[in-house]
Amino acid sequence: MAGSNVLTVTQLTSYLQRSVRADAFLRYVSIRGEISNCKYHYTGNIYFTLKDAGSQISCVMFHDDRQSGLRFAMKDGDSVIVTGRVDIYVRNGVYQLYARSIEKAGRGALYEQYEKLKAQMQAAGLFDEAHKKPLPPYPKSIGVVTASTGAAVHDIISVSRRRNPYIQIVFCPAQVQGKGAAHSIAAGIRALDRYGVDVIIAGRGGGSFEDLWEFNEPEAVYAFYNCKTPIISATGHETDFTLGDFAADKRAPTPSAAAELAVPDIRSVLDEIREYGRRLDAAIGSRLDAYRRQTEHYRKVVHSYSPERQLDERKKRLARLKDEMEMMMTHHISDARQNLDVLGMRLDSDMDAHMTAAKNTAALYAQKLEGRSPVRALARGYAYVTDQDGRGISSIAQVEAGDRISIAVTDGDIKASVEKAEPAGKDRTDNG
Repeated sequence: MAGSNVLTVTQLTSYLQRSVRADAFLRYVSIRGEISNCKYHYTGNIYFTLKDAGSQISCVMFHDDRQSGLRFAMKDGDSVIVTGRVDIYVRNGVYQLYARSIEKAGRGALYEQYEKLKAQMQAAGLFDEAHKKPLPPYPKSIGVVTASTGAAVHDIISVSRRRNPYIQIVFCPAQVQGKGAAHSIAAGIRALDRYGVDVIIAGRGGGSFEDLWEFNEPEAVYAFYNCKTPIISATGHETDFTLGDFAADKRAPTPSAAAELAVPDIRSVLDEIREYGRRLDAAIGSRLDAYRRQTEHYRKVVHSYSPERQLDERKKRLARLKDEMEMMMTHHISDARQNLDVLGMRLDSDMDAHMTAAKNTAALYAQKLEGRSPVRALARGYAYVTDQDGRGISSIAQVEAGDRISIAVTDGDIKASVEKAEPAGKDRTDNG
Protein backbone atom coordinates (compact mmCIF):
# COMPACT_ATOMS: atom_id res chain seq x y z
CA MET A 1 0.00 0.00 0.00
CA ALA A 2 1.21 3.49 -0.81
CA GLY A 3 2.22 5.50 2.22
CA SER A 4 2.64 9.16 2.97
CA ASN A 5 6.17 9.08 1.43
CA VAL A 6 4.84 8.85 -2.18
CA LEU A 7 6.53 11.51 -4.36
CA THR A 8 5.68 13.04 -7.68
CA VAL A 9 8.14 12.84 -10.54
CA THR A 10 8.93 16.51 -10.16
CA GLN A 11 9.54 16.13 -6.42
CA LEU A 12 11.95 13.26 -6.99
CA THR A 13 13.81 15.06 -9.80
CA SER A 14 14.03 18.24 -7.71
CA TYR A 15 15.41 16.22 -4.80
CA LEU A 16 18.09 14.71 -7.02
CA GLN A 17 18.89 18.15 -8.41
CA ARG A 18 19.44 19.49 -4.87
CA SER A 19 21.62 16.52 -4.03
CA VAL A 20 23.79 17.03 -7.13
CA ARG A 21 24.11 20.73 -6.48
CA ALA A 22 25.12 20.04 -2.88
CA ASP A 23 28.02 17.90 -4.09
CA ALA A 24 31.06 20.22 -4.27
CA PHE A 25 32.89 17.78 -6.59
CA LEU A 26 30.23 18.18 -9.27
CA ARG A 27 30.31 21.96 -9.17
CA TYR A 28 33.62 22.10 -11.02
CA VAL A 29 34.66 19.03 -12.98
CA SER A 30 36.73 18.37 -16.14
CA ILE A 31 35.70 15.49 -18.43
CA ARG A 32 37.54 14.04 -21.45
CA GLY A 33 35.52 12.70 -24.36
CA GLU A 34 34.64 12.90 -28.06
CA ILE A 35 32.24 15.49 -29.47
CA SER A 36 29.12 14.15 -31.16
CA ASN A 37 25.81 15.59 -32.33
CA CYS A 38 27.16 19.14 -32.13
CA LYS A 39 24.65 21.91 -32.84
CA TYR A 40 25.23 25.66 -32.90
CA HIS A 41 21.92 27.27 -31.92
CA TYR A 42 20.82 30.63 -33.37
CA THR A 43 20.79 32.04 -29.80
CA GLY A 44 24.54 31.49 -29.58
CA ASN A 45 24.34 28.41 -27.34
CA ILE A 46 26.09 25.16 -28.31
CA TYR A 47 24.40 21.78 -27.66
CA PHE A 48 26.47 18.60 -28.01
CA THR A 49 27.12 15.12 -26.64
CA LEU A 50 30.36 14.12 -24.94
CA LYS A 51 31.03 10.40 -25.22
CA ASP A 52 33.55 7.67 -24.88
CA ALA A 53 33.44 3.95 -25.61
CA GLY A 54 31.21 3.18 -22.62
CA SER A 55 28.84 6.10 -22.08
CA GLN A 56 27.77 9.61 -23.04
CA ILE A 57 26.49 12.79 -21.41
CA SER A 58 24.49 15.70 -22.80
CA CYS A 59 26.28 19.05 -22.67
CA VAL A 60 25.44 22.68 -23.22
CA MET A 61 27.64 25.77 -23.42
CA PHE A 62 25.76 29.04 -23.08
CA HIS A 63 26.52 32.08 -25.18
CA ASP A 64 28.19 34.05 -22.36
CA ASP A 65 30.55 31.18 -21.45
CA ARG A 66 31.31 30.56 -25.12
CA GLN A 67 32.81 34.04 -25.52
CA SER A 68 35.63 33.31 -23.09
CA GLY A 69 35.75 29.53 -22.82
CA LEU A 70 35.96 28.35 -26.47
CA ARG A 71 38.85 29.27 -28.77
CA PHE A 72 38.16 27.01 -31.79
CA ALA A 73 35.32 25.89 -34.05
CA MET A 74 34.10 22.76 -32.37
CA LYS A 75 32.78 19.90 -34.54
CA ASP A 76 31.84 16.26 -34.35
CA GLY A 77 34.77 13.92 -33.81
CA ASP A 78 36.88 16.38 -31.87
CA SER A 79 38.48 14.94 -28.74
CA VAL A 80 38.11 17.57 -26.03
CA ILE A 81 38.33 18.30 -22.33
CA VAL A 82 35.18 20.02 -21.07
CA THR A 83 35.24 21.85 -17.75
CA GLY A 84 32.02 22.88 -16.03
CA ARG A 85 29.36 21.84 -13.53
CA VAL A 86 27.03 18.86 -13.50
CA ASP A 87 23.35 19.58 -12.90
CA ILE A 88 19.95 17.99 -13.45
CA TYR A 89 17.45 19.60 -15.84
CA VAL A 90 14.20 19.09 -13.97
CA ARG A 91 11.84 19.37 -16.92
CA ASN A 92 13.47 16.47 -18.82
CA GLY A 93 14.78 14.62 -15.78
CA VAL A 94 18.27 14.22 -17.27
CA TYR A 95 21.61 15.25 -15.99
CA GLN A 96 23.81 17.56 -18.07
CA LEU A 97 27.23 19.05 -18.08
CA TYR A 98 27.10 22.85 -18.25
CA ALA A 99 30.40 23.72 -19.91
CA ARG A 100 32.43 26.77 -18.86
CA SER A 101 35.48 26.02 -21.05
CA ILE A 102 36.41 23.54 -23.75
CA GLU A 103 39.90 22.60 -24.87
CA LYS A 104 41.08 20.28 -27.63
CA ALA A 105 42.51 16.91 -26.51
CA GLY A 106 43.15 15.31 -29.93
CA ARG A 107 40.73 13.59 -32.41
CA GLY A 108 38.42 10.82 -31.24
CA ALA A 109 39.27 7.25 -32.13
CA LEU A 110 35.79 6.55 -33.58
CA TYR A 111 35.92 9.59 -35.85
CA GLU A 112 39.43 8.65 -36.98
CA GLN A 113 38.12 5.18 -37.87
CA TYR A 114 35.30 6.86 -39.84
CA GLU A 115 37.74 8.98 -41.83
CA LYS A 116 39.95 5.97 -42.52
CA LEU A 117 37.01 3.90 -43.82
CA LYS A 118 35.78 6.84 -45.89
CA ALA A 119 39.17 7.24 -47.58
CA GLN A 120 39.41 3.49 -48.33
CA MET A 121 35.91 3.29 -49.79
CA GLN A 122 36.33 6.47 -51.82
CA ALA A 123 39.53 5.07 -53.30
CA ALA A 124 37.64 1.86 -54.16
CA GLY A 125 35.08 3.90 -56.13
CA LEU A 126 32.08 3.26 -53.86
CA PHE A 127 31.12 6.94 -53.91
CA ASP A 128 31.55 7.65 -57.63
CA GLU A 129 28.70 9.66 -59.16
CA ALA A 130 28.90 7.62 -62.37
CA HIS A 131 27.72 4.56 -60.42
CA LYS A 132 24.60 6.25 -59.04
CA LYS A 133 21.23 5.38 -60.57
CA PRO A 134 18.37 7.86 -61.07
CA LEU A 135 15.18 7.37 -59.10
CA PRO A 136 12.16 6.20 -61.11
CA PRO A 137 9.78 9.13 -61.76
CA TYR A 138 6.58 7.14 -61.08
CA PRO A 139 7.31 4.09 -58.88
CA LYS A 140 4.55 1.56 -58.22
CA SER A 141 6.25 -0.04 -55.21
CA ILE A 142 8.86 0.94 -52.62
CA GLY A 143 10.82 -1.20 -50.21
CA VAL A 144 11.67 -0.05 -46.67
CA VAL A 145 14.54 -1.33 -44.53
CA THR A 146 14.42 -0.01 -40.96
CA ALA A 147 13.45 -0.98 -37.42
CA SER A 148 9.88 -2.21 -36.98
CA THR A 149 9.46 -0.38 -33.64
CA GLY A 150 10.90 3.00 -34.59
CA ALA A 151 9.15 6.12 -35.84
CA ALA A 152 10.98 5.94 -39.19
CA VAL A 153 8.77 3.24 -40.73
CA HIS A 154 5.59 5.03 -39.64
CA ASP A 155 6.85 8.32 -41.07
CA ILE A 156 7.73 6.66 -44.40
CA ILE A 157 4.36 4.89 -44.66
CA SER A 158 2.40 8.00 -43.65
CA VAL A 159 4.15 10.33 -46.09
CA SER A 160 4.03 7.76 -48.92
CA ARG A 161 0.31 7.06 -48.48
CA ARG A 162 -0.47 10.77 -48.29
CA ARG A 163 1.42 11.49 -51.50
CA ASN A 164 0.11 8.43 -53.37
CA PRO A 165 -2.59 6.21 -51.80
CA TYR A 166 -2.00 3.58 -54.50
CA ILE A 167 1.71 3.00 -53.79
CA GLN A 168 2.71 -0.53 -52.70
CA ILE A 169 4.99 -0.59 -49.67
CA VAL A 170 7.09 -3.69 -48.95
CA PHE A 171 8.55 -3.56 -45.44
CA CYS A 172 11.62 -5.56 -44.43
CA PRO A 173 12.33 -5.06 -40.68
CA ALA A 174 15.97 -4.80 -39.66
CA GLN A 175 18.08 -4.11 -36.60
CA VAL A 176 19.52 -0.60 -37.03
CA GLN A 177 21.64 -0.21 -33.87
CA GLY A 178 23.94 -2.43 -31.82
CA LYS A 179 25.83 -5.61 -32.52
CA GLY A 180 24.78 -7.33 -35.76
CA ALA A 181 22.86 -4.28 -37.05
CA ALA A 182 25.10 -3.80 -40.11
CA HIS A 183 24.47 -7.40 -41.20
CA SER A 184 20.73 -7.03 -40.65
CA ILE A 185 20.63 -3.80 -42.72
CA ALA A 186 22.64 -5.41 -45.55
CA ALA A 187 20.42 -8.52 -45.55
CA GLY A 188 17.27 -6.38 -45.78
CA ILE A 189 18.65 -4.40 -48.72
CA ARG A 190 19.64 -7.59 -50.57
CA ALA A 191 16.23 -9.18 -49.94
CA LEU A 192 14.28 -6.21 -51.32
CA ASP A 193 16.68 -5.95 -54.27
CA ARG A 194 15.85 -9.55 -55.16
CA TYR A 195 12.13 -9.02 -54.58
CA GLY A 196 11.96 -6.43 -57.36
CA VAL A 197 10.56 -3.20 -55.93
CA ASP A 198 10.99 0.05 -57.88
CA VAL A 199 12.97 1.92 -55.20
CA ILE A 200 14.37 1.14 -51.72
CA ILE A 201 14.61 3.34 -48.61
CA ALA A 202 17.08 2.18 -45.94
CA GLY A 203 17.67 4.13 -42.74
CA ARG A 204 16.54 5.01 -39.25
CA GLY A 205 15.47 7.88 -37.08
CA GLY A 206 17.79 10.46 -35.58
CA GLY A 207 20.62 9.70 -33.19
CA SER A 208 24.16 10.51 -32.26
CA PHE A 209 27.23 9.75 -34.31
CA GLU A 210 27.60 6.48 -32.40
CA ASP A 211 23.93 5.57 -32.91
CA LEU A 212 24.38 5.85 -36.69
CA TRP A 213 27.67 3.92 -36.75
CA GLU A 214 26.16 0.73 -38.18
CA PHE A 215 25.54 2.62 -41.46
CA ASN A 216 29.33 3.16 -41.63
CA GLU A 217 30.16 -0.53 -41.39
CA PRO A 218 31.62 -1.96 -44.65
CA GLU A 219 28.96 -4.70 -44.96
CA ALA A 220 26.13 -2.14 -44.92
CA VAL A 221 27.99 0.32 -47.18
CA TYR A 222 28.71 -2.38 -49.79
CA ALA A 223 25.05 -3.41 -49.68
CA PHE A 224 24.11 0.16 -50.62
CA TYR A 225 26.71 0.17 -53.40
CA ASN A 226 25.87 -3.24 -54.89
CA CYS A 227 22.09 -2.74 -54.86
CA LYS A 228 20.72 -2.88 -58.43
CA THR A 229 17.50 -1.14 -57.41
CA PRO A 230 17.74 2.64 -56.92
CA ILE A 231 18.27 3.15 -53.19
CA ILE A 232 17.89 6.11 -50.82
CA SER A 233 19.82 6.38 -47.57
CA ALA A 234 17.79 8.04 -44.78
CA THR A 235 19.69 8.08 -41.49
CA GLY A 236 17.50 10.74 -39.85
CA HIS A 237 20.19 13.28 -39.13
CA GLU A 238 20.69 16.44 -41.16
CA THR A 239 24.26 17.21 -40.11
CA ASP A 240 25.79 13.72 -39.93
CA PHE A 241 26.71 11.91 -43.15
CA THR A 242 27.19 8.18 -42.89
CA LEU A 243 29.27 6.24 -45.38
CA GLY A 244 26.05 4.59 -46.51
CA ASP A 245 24.83 8.06 -47.53
CA PHE A 246 27.80 8.42 -49.88
CA ALA A 247 27.35 4.93 -51.39
CA ALA A 248 23.57 5.22 -51.91
CA ASP A 249 22.06 6.66 -55.10
CA LYS A 250 20.35 9.43 -53.09
CA ARG A 251 20.67 10.74 -49.55
CA ALA A 252 17.74 12.12 -47.53
CA PRO A 253 18.15 13.96 -44.21
CA THR A 254 15.14 12.19 -42.64
CA PRO A 255 12.94 9.14 -43.39
CA SER A 256 10.04 11.51 -44.20
CA ALA A 257 12.22 13.37 -46.69
CA ALA A 258 13.22 10.03 -48.22
CA ALA A 259 9.54 9.16 -48.78
CA GLU A 260 9.02 12.54 -50.44
CA LEU A 261 11.98 11.84 -52.74
CA ALA A 262 10.82 8.35 -53.63
CA VAL A 263 7.07 8.90 -54.01
CA PRO A 264 5.83 11.70 -56.28
CA ASP A 265 2.79 13.61 -55.04
CA ILE A 266 -0.12 12.19 -57.03
CA ARG A 267 -1.75 15.63 -57.02
CA SER A 268 1.22 17.11 -58.82
CA VAL A 269 1.21 14.11 -61.16
CA LEU A 270 -2.48 14.67 -61.91
CA ASP A 271 -1.79 18.38 -62.41
CA GLU A 272 1.05 17.44 -64.74
CA ILE A 273 -1.22 15.04 -66.64
CA ARG A 274 -3.87 17.75 -66.93
CA GLU A 275 -1.21 20.18 -68.17
CA TYR A 276 -0.04 17.61 -70.72
CA GLY A 277 -3.69 17.16 -71.75
CA ARG A 278 -4.10 20.91 -72.16
CA ARG A 279 -0.91 21.11 -74.21
CA LEU A 280 -2.01 18.10 -76.28
CA ASP A 281 -5.41 19.69 -76.93
CA ALA A 282 -3.74 22.95 -77.91
CA ALA A 283 -1.27 21.14 -80.18
CA ILE A 284 -4.05 19.08 -81.80
CA GLY A 285 -6.21 22.20 -82.21
CA SER A 286 -3.31 24.08 -83.76
CA ARG A 287 -2.53 21.18 -86.09
CA LEU A 288 -6.20 20.86 -87.07
CA ASP A 289 -6.37 24.59 -87.78
CA ALA A 290 -3.30 24.26 -90.00
CA TYR A 291 -4.88 21.31 -91.82
CA ARG A 292 -8.13 23.26 -92.22
CA ARG A 293 -6.27 26.22 -93.72
CA GLN A 294 -4.31 23.91 -96.02
CA THR A 295 -7.49 22.07 -97.06
CA GLU A 296 -9.26 25.36 -97.73
CA HIS A 297 -6.28 26.49 -99.82
CA TYR A 298 -6.36 23.25 -101.85
CA ARG A 299 -10.14 23.54 -102.23
CA LYS A 300 -9.75 27.03 -103.65
CA VAL A 301 -6.99 25.89 -106.00
CA VAL A 302 -9.06 22.92 -107.24
CA HIS A 303 -12.13 25.12 -107.56
CA SER A 304 -10.19 27.70 -109.56
CA TYR A 305 -9.24 24.99 -112.12
CA SER A 306 -12.65 23.26 -112.24
CA PRO A 307 -14.74 23.46 -115.52
CA GLU A 308 -17.61 24.97 -113.58
CA ARG A 309 -15.29 27.66 -112.28
CA GLN A 310 -13.92 28.28 -115.76
CA LEU A 311 -17.46 28.54 -117.19
CA ASP A 312 -18.46 30.91 -114.39
CA GLU A 313 -15.41 33.05 -115.03
CA ARG A 314 -16.09 33.13 -118.78
CA LYS A 315 -19.76 33.92 -118.23
CA LYS A 316 -18.76 36.76 -115.97
CA ARG A 317 -16.20 37.91 -118.52
CA LEU A 318 -18.81 37.79 -121.30
CA ALA A 319 -21.22 39.68 -119.13
CA ARG A 320 -18.54 42.31 -118.49
CA LEU A 321 -17.74 42.48 -122.21
CA LYS A 322 -21.46 42.77 -123.04
CA ASP A 323 -21.83 45.60 -120.53
CA GLU A 324 -18.72 47.28 -121.93
CA MET A 325 -19.97 46.88 -125.53
CA GLU A 326 -23.38 48.27 -124.61
CA MET A 327 -21.71 51.19 -122.90
CA MET A 328 -19.45 51.72 -125.92
CA MET A 329 -22.41 51.47 -128.34
CA THR A 330 -24.37 53.92 -126.21
CA HIS A 331 -21.43 56.30 -126.26
CA HIS A 332 -20.95 55.84 -130.02
CA ILE A 333 -24.65 56.37 -130.71
CA SER A 334 -24.64 59.43 -128.52
CA ASP A 335 -21.54 60.71 -130.28
CA ALA A 336 -23.08 59.88 -133.69
CA ARG A 337 -26.25 61.72 -132.78
CA GLN A 338 -24.27 64.68 -131.70
CA ASN A 339 -22.27 64.49 -134.95
CA LEU A 340 -25.50 64.12 -136.96
CA ASP A 341 -26.97 67.11 -135.22
CA VAL A 342 -23.87 69.07 -136.08
CA LEU A 343 -23.92 67.73 -139.64
CA GLY A 344 -27.64 68.46 -139.90
CA MET A 345 -27.04 71.99 -138.85
CA ARG A 346 -24.25 72.21 -141.38
CA LEU A 347 -26.42 70.56 -144.09
CA ASP A 348 -29.26 72.89 -143.34
CA SER A 349 -26.89 75.77 -143.65
CA ASP A 350 -25.33 74.34 -146.82
CA MET A 351 -28.77 73.51 -148.29
CA ASP A 352 -29.96 77.00 -147.59
CA ALA A 353 -26.88 78.28 -149.35
CA HIS A 354 -27.35 75.81 -152.24
CA MET A 355 -31.05 76.58 -152.46
CA THR A 356 -30.29 80.25 -152.67
CA ALA A 357 -27.65 79.60 -155.31
CA ALA A 358 -30.03 77.25 -157.16
CA LYS A 359 -32.80 79.78 -157.02
CA ASN A 360 -30.48 82.40 -158.38
CA THR A 361 -29.32 80.03 -161.12
CA ALA A 362 -32.90 78.99 -161.89
CA ALA A 363 -33.90 82.59 -162.09
CA LEU A 364 -31.02 83.20 -164.45
CA TYR A 365 -31.93 80.16 -166.53
CA ALA A 366 -35.58 81.16 -166.39
CA GLN A 367 -34.69 84.47 -167.79
CA LYS A 368 -32.66 82.80 -170.50
CA LEU A 369 -35.41 80.24 -171.19
CA GLU A 370 -38.01 82.91 -171.15
CA GLY A 371 -36.07 84.69 -173.81
CA ARG A 372 -36.06 81.49 -175.89
CA SER A 373 -39.57 80.33 -174.98
CA PRO A 374 -41.82 79.35 -178.00
CA VAL A 375 -44.67 80.94 -176.20
CA ARG A 376 -42.94 84.25 -176.29
CA ALA A 377 -42.08 83.66 -179.88
CA LEU A 378 -45.71 82.93 -180.57
CA ALA A 379 -46.61 86.08 -178.77
CA ARG A 380 -44.40 88.01 -181.09
CA GLY A 381 -46.32 86.66 -184.15
CA TYR A 382 -44.55 83.39 -184.76
CA ALA A 383 -46.48 80.12 -185.19
CA TYR A 384 -45.70 76.43 -184.64
CA VAL A 385 -46.70 74.14 -187.54
CA THR A 386 -47.24 70.37 -187.20
CA ASP A 387 -48.51 67.71 -189.56
CA GLN A 388 -51.57 65.74 -188.90
CA ASP A 389 -49.51 63.26 -186.85
CA GLY A 390 -48.26 66.07 -184.58
CA ARG A 391 -44.75 66.20 -185.96
CA GLY A 392 -43.21 69.59 -186.25
CA ILE A 393 -42.75 70.92 -189.76
CA SER A 394 -39.61 72.89 -190.28
CA SER A 395 -39.15 72.34 -194.09
CA ILE A 396 -41.31 72.43 -197.18
CA ALA A 397 -39.97 69.05 -197.96
CA GLN A 398 -42.06 67.61 -195.19
CA VAL A 399 -45.41 68.53 -196.89
CA GLU A 400 -47.17 68.24 -200.13
CA ALA A 401 -50.14 69.99 -201.65
CA GLY A 402 -53.31 68.89 -199.97
CA ASP A 403 -51.69 67.79 -196.66
CA ARG A 404 -53.51 68.75 -193.55
CA ILE A 405 -51.49 70.84 -191.15
CA SER A 406 -52.05 72.52 -187.80
CA ILE A 407 -50.78 75.99 -187.01
CA ALA A 408 -50.37 76.84 -183.32
CA VAL A 409 -50.66 80.53 -182.32
CA THR A 410 -50.85 82.18 -178.93
CA ASP A 411 -54.56 81.81 -178.48
CA GLY A 412 -55.28 78.50 -180.35
CA ASP A 413 -54.68 76.20 -183.30
CA ILE A 414 -55.47 76.86 -186.95
CA LYS A 415 -56.38 73.88 -189.11
CA ALA A 416 -55.42 74.26 -192.76
CA SER A 417 -54.45 72.36 -195.89
CA VAL A 418 -51.39 72.91 -198.05
CA GLU A 419 -52.12 74.43 -201.44
CA LYS A 420 -48.55 74.74 -202.56
CA ALA A 421 -45.10 74.50 -201.11
CA GLU A 422 -42.58 76.96 -202.54
CA PRO A 423 -39.00 77.39 -201.49
CA ALA A 424 -38.20 80.64 -199.81
CA GLY A 425 -36.81 83.37 -202.08
CA LYS A 426 -33.73 85.48 -201.34
CA ASP A 427 -35.67 88.52 -200.56
CA ARG A 428 -37.78 86.60 -198.05
CA THR A 429 -34.82 85.09 -196.41
CA ASP A 430 -33.18 88.38 -195.93
CA ASN A 431 -36.34 89.88 -194.50
CA GLY A 432 -36.53 87.06 -192.24
